[in-house]
Amino acid sequence: MVAALTPMLALSATRPLRADPLEDRKIEVEQAFDQYMSAKTEDQRTAVIDFLQHFDRPLVAAALIDHILAARTGVEATAYNKLVEGLNPDGCQALLDRLTIEEDAVSKGKLIVALRHCQGPGVMSALAAALDDTRPVPFAAHTSHPCRVCDWAYDELYLKLRSDPRYGLDNSAAMTGIIVEKTPIEERDALIAKLMAQISHNPINSPTTSGTQEN
Repeated sequence: MVAALTPMLALSATRPLRADPLEDRKIEVEQAFDQYMSAKTEDQRTAVIDFLQHFDRPLVAAALIDHILAARTGVEATAYNKLVEGLNPDGCQALLDRLTIEEDAVSKGKLIVALRHCQGPGVMSALAAALDDTRPVPFAAHTSHPCRVCDWAYDELYLKLRSDPRYGLDNSAAMTGIIVEKTPIEERDALIAKLMAQISHNPINSPTTSGTQEN
């Protein structure tokens, strides 16, 4: 019965009476995140995002970070990408703020892949700053050479910069030059070094790249 209701009605119907309004709001936000992850259609996910707009933005942003960091794999972390985009600019800014201070490699990897739909020079600068972090992030590694923080950062930058001709990235559907787990370490390092050199000559905070959109 509850599943057939809109997220707002369903959550209101299940909300317990409590003396602490803030705790009530936290519970509703957590229930909304659960509904988002179990949603089967785009309309259901959009309804949850609309529902979350009624809450304090810092409260929702904090819950978003908690859920992304609690993700078990990189794929699970990317499941929040649409939610991050729907809560923009607060969602993207919360991720960016946390990424710039995060020290744990696995947490950095989750935050990086969750930035998929975030744009702007601040996001790109944060990703570029992670290109020298060679610590492994074994989300669900199938080999002894899992992708590293720098590899995930490179791939996200690739997706954001690929339509800018100044960086020489493959803009076709083939996307040759993207880093995957089977990419040899030496090849990964060469790709990252090349992109870092290009960035040093063509700053990513220029008007051209700050407006770049993914295909």
